[in-house]
Amino acid sequence: MKLFTIFSVLALALPLSLPAANLDAAKRDIYNSDIHVADNARMDLQQFGAENELLAALEKISEKKLRDGIIYSLGKLKSSAAYEKILAIASEELDGCPAAVLAIAEYGTSKSASDLKTLSEKGSKTAKTALWMRGEGGCFMDLSKLKDFDKLDDNCKVAVLGQFQPTADFREFVCNYKAQNKRVAIAQCYALARFDSADDSYSRKIIAIAGTYGAEKSDFAPALAFSKNSEDEIIGLVRNSEEIGIIAAKLRACAEAEPDLLKVYLNAKDAKFKRLRAEALRVVATSETAETLISDFNSIKSEDIPDTVKILTSALERIEGAQRNGLLAKLSESVKSSDEIHKKAAARIVK
Repeated sequence: MKLFTIFSVLALALPLSLPAANLDAAKRDIYNSDIHVADNARMDLQQFGAENELLAALEKISEKKLRDGIIYSLGKLKSSAAYEKILAIASEELDGCPAAVLAIAEYGTSKSASDLKTLSEKGSKTAKTALWMRGEGGCFMDLSKLKDFDKLDDNCKVAVLGQFQPTADFREFVCNYKAQNKRVAIAQCYALARFDSADDSYSRKIIAIAGTYGAEKSDFAPALAFSKNSEDEIIGLVRNSEEIGIIAAKLRACAEAEPDLLKVYLNAKDAKFKRLRAEALRVVATSETAETLISDFNSIKSEDIPDTVKILTSALERIEGAQRNGLLAKLSESVKSSDEIHKKAAARIVK
């Protein structure tokens, strides 16, 4: 899944329900060598408002796409400590780092407006677009300018879709717009994710747009994960074992999807897709998963043991008291007559 075009840095700080344990995992995983894992952690840290951790990561991480995501996350958090560093990067790289320019726009101050003007004068089309959108009082609300939307280049289209506020008029525009390529379509889906409704109609719209991109459908999973009221749609996709739903369930930490994630994990045949289901299940696993896997622990295939250990370790961290102790005792008892591979695996979980 390609998370690192400009749409990735436009992941918005929506109020997702994330398990507390994920904060510690995000602090660790932002330095993961797997760029996808690291960027997911970056988005989690943004959700938690973990400014200090993002500032530290900005100092240590050199990989450009991940660095750009961190820059934009700090802009979304309006980090005063990061402003001058972000401005320096924007001034040096201009549209080579649109994330930095868009991060400056996120601050919404008179200084940021002045700095955007300077960046525009230096040749930044992204800054020019941000200024083009800016109305009185520094708000990105001049909807009349949307009539010129298709005249913009893709960078500017993505900036516009990321910056406008979720008003009724903008909602109508976003719902009816027909993007000409995947990059703009994903930015459109992030815009849809900002809208709320009594049902999950915006999530369904995101899924419909994603469906027009065939094998690349799963690239829309982050937008679906951040969409409000998307749980039912995500669960439906998980039940059908669709990759976009599995990834969205993981990113959203969708606890409601646990029974279905467990089922598709246990029934998976292809090793690659089983690993994907395992990663998602690890994020949401609690007692149902723990009881199922422990009850059949000795039958787990050796190639599945590494994932099983990770899933059970995470699940047991979310279970407290007597229930947790009972499950650990059951696991210890069950492997007494098992082979060394299963005994060692159980010991890693019980420790």
